[in-house]
Amino acid sequence: MNLTDEERDRFRKEYVDSDQPKEGLMGLRQMFYEEGRIKGIDEGRIIGIDEGRIIGIDEGKIEGIDEGIDEGITLGLHRAIESLLNTKFGKEGLKLMGRIREIKDPAKLDAIMVAIGTMSNGNLHDFQKRIDV
Repeated sequence: MNLTDEERDRFRKEYVDSDQPKEGLMGLRQMFYEEGRIKGIDEGRIIGIDEGRIIGIDEGKIEGIDEGIDEGITLGLHRAIESLLNTKFGKEGLKLMGRIREIKDPAKLDAIMVAIGTMSNGNLHDFQKRIDV
């Protein structure tokens, strides 16, 4: 067992240079037991912190992937709506894209796509009333 300088000095002070009655091996045993217990607790904390970091990083990766998927879906829907608006209503229809891009809910965007597709006439005003944009 290798003692640190601090441990060696403490041992010397408590058991060699002291005028106190020596407790012998039981005193040494207790001292080393206590030091081992403290070191074990500290190492356990370090391991726990490291495991917590790993779990946090993994959860962060999953959350990031989920957010990326959601953003990709939203972007795809925005592009599809833009294309449909251009096809159905021309440049005037594209003027709605500013407000439509503010919508991030895929269900709402999907409803807008369906509304464009089911419009029987090319009346932009009727479309705007129908989707409330």
